Amino acid sequence: MKKKPNSSFLTLTRTQSRSLATWVFGLLLFIFFVCVFAFAPKELPVFKQRMMAVASALLSGLFAFFLTGEIGLELKPAKSRFGDFGIKASGGIAVFVLVLWWWLSPWAPVNVEIGKKIGALEEAFRAQNRQVAYLSEELQNLRRQTPSPEVRRLAAQIPADADAYALALKAMAETRLDDARTLLDQADKAGQPTNPVRLFLARGQLERFAGQYSKSSGWFQRALSLETKNPDILNEVSVALIYDGKFEEASQPLEQAVDLWSKRLGKENVDVGRGLNNLAALYQNLGRTPEAERLYLRAVSILEQRGGKEEPDLAACLSNLAGLYEGQLKYVEAGVLYEKALAIQEKALKPDDPRLAVTYNNLAELRQKQNQIDGTEFLYERAIAIQERSLSGDHLDLATTVNNLAGLYLKQGEPGKSEPLYQRALAIREKALGAAHPVVAESLNNLATLYLKEDKFDQAEPLMRQALAIFEKAGGAVESQAAVCAKNLAALYRNLGRYEAAERNYHKALSVREKIFGHLHPDVATSLHDLAVLYYRQKRTEEARQYFQQSLSVWDKMPEPDERKLLLNLDNLAALECEQGNYAAAKPLCSRAIELRQKLGGAENPSLLDSLVQYADVLRKLNEAAAADKVEARARALKLQANVVDPH
Repeated sequence: MKKKPNSSFLTLTRTQSRSLATWVFGLLLFIFFVCVFAFAPKELPVFKQRMMAVASALLSGLFAFFLTGEIGLELKPAKSRFGDFGIKASGGIAVFVLVLWWWLSPWAPVNVEIGKKIGALEEAFRAQNRQVAYLSEELQNLRRQTPSPEVRRLAAQIPADADAYALALKAMAETRLDDARTLLDQADKAGQPTNPVRLFLARGQLERFAGQYSKSSGWFQRALSLETKNPDILNEVSVALIYDGKFEEASQPLEQAVDLWSKRLGKENVDVGRGLNNLAALYQNLGRTPEAERLYLRAVSILEQRGGKEEPDLAACLSNLAGLYEGQLKYVEAGVLYEKALAIQEKALKPDDPRLAVTYNNLAELRQKQNQIDGTEFLYERAIAIQERSLSGDHLDLATTVNNLAGLYLKQGEPGKSEPLYQRALAIREKALGAAHPVVAESLNNLATLYLKEDKFDQAEPLMRQALAIFEKAGGAVESQAAVCAKNLAALYRNLGRYEAAERNYHKALSVREKIFGHLHPDVATSLHDLAVLYYRQKRTEEARQYFQQSLSVWDKMPEPDERKLLLNLDNLAALECEQGNYAAAKPLCSRAIELRQKLGGAENPSLLDSLVQYADVLRKLNEAAAADKVEARARALKLQANVVDPH
C-alpha cells in the first residue's frame, strides 16, 4: 500500500523554493541596477536601450511574482468611457508593465542615444549661417530663409519619444514653430539641456525663422554673454543683426568671429574663407567697397586652395565679387567672374538647385546692362524654370527673375509680353510682403513705366504716386529706387505738358542720385540728360546746353559707359548746336556719333544715314565742301545698298 505524500511537507517545499527564487531574482535585479547606475552610459543606441528595458522589466516582473505569488491578468466586462471592457493586471505583470514604461519614458536611467543626433542637428543649424551668402539676395529674401535640406534630413532621425529639447529642434526644422516654442518652454522647465547656451541658441534660431528678429538677436546675445569668445555664437549674433537691418552693429561680432576662426583653425581654413566672404558682403552693403574687394579676393584664394576649384561656396564668392565689379561699372570683369561661377555650379550642383537660378539671373542682368540682348532671354527663362520647380510659386526669388524678364521685354519693345510678367511679380510680392513694402513699390513703378511707354497716363500716374510715397517713407537703402520713381513720374508730367512738376521731380531724382553715387555714375548722367531734354522742349536753350554738356562729361569719364545712352546724348547736343548755328561745336559731336553708330551696328548700319546727312550739312556750313562731298557720297551709297531711292 502506497503512502500518501505529506501535504505540509509539499507546502513547505514550495514556500522555500519561492523564497529562494525571490532572493535570487532580487539579487539579480539589485546587481542589474547597480551596474546600470554605476557603469552604464547615459545613452545607448535604440536597440540596446530597448534590450536593457525588456531585461529590467522581466527581472522586475519575476521578482514581483515570486515575492507576491501573483502574476494575474484579468480581462472582464466593465463599464468605462471606452466601452464595456476592462483589463486588470496584478503582481508580476503589473510590475513588468510599470518598469517597462519607466524605461521608455524620458526619466529612464539610460536614454536612447540621440545626443549625437541632436549635436549634429545643432551644428547643421549653425552651419547654415556660416555658408557663403549671396550678395544678390536682398534682405527680404534672406529673411525668408527656411531650414536647409541637411537640417531637415537630420531632424527626421530624431525619434518621436525623444526629450522635449530634441523634439523642439525637430519641430523647428519642420517649420512647426508654435510647437517648437511650446517644446522649448517644456525643455526649459525640465532643465534640458543642462547647458543653457544651447537653449538660448535654439530660441534665437526659432525666433529668426518666425521673423522676430529683435527677439532672435536678444537670445543670441544672451548666449554670447555666457561664451564671449565662441566664434559660432558671434556669427549667429551678426546674422541676427543683419536680419534685423542693423548692418553697422553686425560688423563687429562678424569681425571678431573671423578673427577667432583664423586663430583657432588657421588663416587658410575654409570656414575662414566663408567668414571673409560674408564680412566682405556686409562691408559692401555699408559702402566700404575697397575693404570688401580685398576680403573677397582673400576669400576666393582660400576657397580655391582649401575648398577646391569646384566648390559651390567658391562660386558664390566669385558671384559676389562680380556683383561688386558690376556696381563699379566694370562689366567685363564682372562677366568673367559670373561665367566662372556658373561653370562651377553647373558641374557641382543639381540641375534644379536654386543657386544656379541666382547666377543665371545675375548674368542676364549684367548682359542687359551691356545691351547684349542675345541669349539674355534664355538665361532668364532657365532661371525661372529652375525656380518654378525648386521653390514655392510665391517665392520672392521667382518674383525677382520674372520682374527682370519683364524689363527685358519692355526694353525690346514688347509690352504685351512684359505686362503679365510685371503683374505676376507684383502679385507675389504683395502676398509675401504686404502692400506697403518697398519691393512692392518697385513692381508698382515698373508697371507704371510700362503704361507710360504705352501713353496710358491715367493708369500710370496713380501707380507712380503710390510707389514714390512708399519709397520716400522707407528712405535709407531704397533711396535709389525713389529716384527712379521720381524720374518716371517726371517723364509722365513732361509728356502731359506739366513742366513745373516734371522739373521738380527730375531735380529730386538727380539730387538723390548724386547723394548716393557721387557725380560719376550712369544714373547721374541720365538724370542730367533728362533735365536737358526738358529744358530743350521749353526752349530754355542755355540750360539745356549746360545739362547736355554735364551729362556728356560724366559719360566720357566712365570706363564702360552705356554707349546707346551716350549716343543719344551726342545726337541731342549736336541737334541743339545746329539749331543755334554753332556748327563748329556740332562738328565733333556729329563725328563721334557716326563712329559710335558704326561700332554698335557696323559700317553698313542704316541708322548711319541721318547722322551722315547731318554731318555733311554741318561741314557745308563750315565751308568744308570737299569733306562734305565725301560724306554725302557715302550716304548715297548706303541708301542704294539699303534699296532707298535718292530723290536727287
